[in-house]
Amino acid sequence: MTNWIAIDWGTTNFRAFLVSKNGEVIEKITAAKGLLSVAQEEYSSVLHDLLLPWEKYQFKKLPIGMAGMVGSKQGLLETNYLQTPVNFENLQEHLVEVKLPWNSTAFIVPGVSCTNPFNFYDVMRGEETQLLGLSSLTGQKELSVILPGTHSKHAVIKNGILKYFTTVMTGELFSLLKNNSILLKNLPIQIDNSEAFLKGVDIGYKSPFSIAIFSTRTYQLFNQLTLDSVESYLSGIVIGNEISVLSRANSYYVVGDKIISERYLKALQYLNKNSFFIDGESCFLNGMKNIVSHYIKRVWK
Repeated sequence: MTNWIAIDWGTTNFRAFLVSKNGEVIEKITAAKGLLSVAQEEYSSVLHDLLLPWEKYQFKKLPIGMAGMVGSKQGLLETNYLQTPVNFENLQEHLVEVKLPWNSTAFIVPGVSCTNPFNFYDVMRGEETQLLGLSSLTGQKELSVILPGTHSKHAVIKNGILKYFTTVMTGELFSLLKNNSILLKNLPIQIDNSEAFLKGVDIGYKSPFSIAIFSTRTYQLFNQLTLDSVESYLSGIVIGNEISVLSRANSYYVVGDKIISERYLKALQYLNKNSFFIDGESCFLNGMKNIVSHYIKRVWK
């Protein structure tokens, strides 16, 4: 085993981790160089330029594993989706190799597709690596997981197998409503307000979404919200509504960024649901470590 590089390349951001042979992160590179800001024909050159600070580590000779939107149709190389149920132990068998301009071979972890509980097609790229890492870190075979984000994922794992998941566009909807609707127009600077947030969670959990969000407007008009707490209330509505579509389980793991995950933990506690937080970055790195440690000799000749 040698030093290696793990890359989480998403829609908006690029994150690379230089990892020691013992699994410890040596250095990290982050950049706003996601799918939306990189032309498809420029992926290889952008990757090279982003990794240049690691020239002192001879990055061109190191194994590189990538996951996320880098494997989409608009990414560096399109990888097929694996159809659920997906056995995490066999995920490594479907890695897709890609030749880099410096004549090294990297791999991309494939995405996963399913038919969700609402009978719609659903897809993920990147979260499958986090789920592998979560499964390994917890040692549990039965998991209900929330992965908050622009497009939140709810995943159900049974007997160590990813059975299905559901995508909820919570983050994107919140951004659209906040920035492009009348709901938060001409308001003072917003202050985080726990009471308003939980009020929103309660209404979002119990009410149809399009009806609940309009209360953000009417509660202002009838002085049911302070004008500096409207954003907290709207955040509560969209998160509460998301939780309303969860599979019914006794406990949930929340995997992601600590700041946004704390809102989910607060909402779940308010709704009398058990929840546990695990950092999304740790899950990604552990998932990639599992893949690399088992298949490095086969992937890099």
